[in-house]
Amino acid sequence: MDITAIIPAYNAETTINACFQSVYADLEKSGYVFEIIIINDGSIDNTKDRLAKLQLEYEKVVKVVNQKNKGVASARNVGLKMALGKYIAFCDSDDLWISGKTSLSMSVLNEYPEIRCLGVKYVGRSSKENGSHEMNLHKNLKFVTIHKQIFKNHFSAQATIISRDIIRDNIYFNESMRYSEDFDFFNRIVANYTSAFFDAIFAKSITGKNVYGESGLSGNLWKMGKGEVNAICRMYKHLNIAVISFAVAFSMVKYVKRIIIVFIRKTLLS
Repeated sequence: MDITAIIPAYNAETTINACFQSVYADLEKSGYVFEIIIINDGSIDNTKDRLAKLQLEYEKVVKVVNQKNKGVASARNVGLKMALGKYIAFCDSDDLWISGKTSLSMSVLNEYPEIRCLGVKYVGRSSKENGSHEMNLHKNLKFVTIHKQIFKNHFSAQATIISRDIIRDNIYFNESMRYSEDFDFFNRIVANYTSAFFDAIFAKSITGKNVYGESGLSGNLWKMGKGEVNAICRMYKHLNIAVISFAVAFSMVKYVKRIIIVFIRKTLLS
């Protein structure tokens, strides 16, 4: 098995089909052998029925798990423990992949086999950019160290692919973290493995929501900020106290900036 795609879903009846079709089409187009694992995290709408139909229609490649609501970290971990692929990619149920994501990612990973974590750009609100413009495999690629990552999260789960080696070393999403669990997950990966970011958009929101301050867990800026600080402090084994202190202060400045941006956005829309 070459690639496993993991999709956690919660109350996603209106978006799961579009999400799945984008992931399936992109994987199919790439020519790699793949599977798609969808975890229904205790949805109370018609998500379960939608997934049953997808599993029936695409039974050769789709696996569906229904569980009680435990949060996105738990749902992703279920998928990680089931995954058979050499590489593991993610997509959230209200997001989609832009055509060419898998082919681009695998081209980079084949060219740079030392990379264990590769991210591409994700956008919320609609953008004029897309994944079809001319790209330079070497120019667009930026290696990310923990000293860079701690100040800016270069990896969105829905836009990242990781090597199965990471899971063998027992790195999973922290299920005790309700907010910024993805930041914590990728911090631990970057601190221990060669990681890189390809600067081109290959994932976007279906609903056009903003990356933060709108809906879902990212809508709670205060708890999101606390989760980010928690994730930074957990890097104490890899960074000295001065770097961590500066990163925490920088995170607080970003929190204030986000509050201002959300306030202005809501004021303009009211």
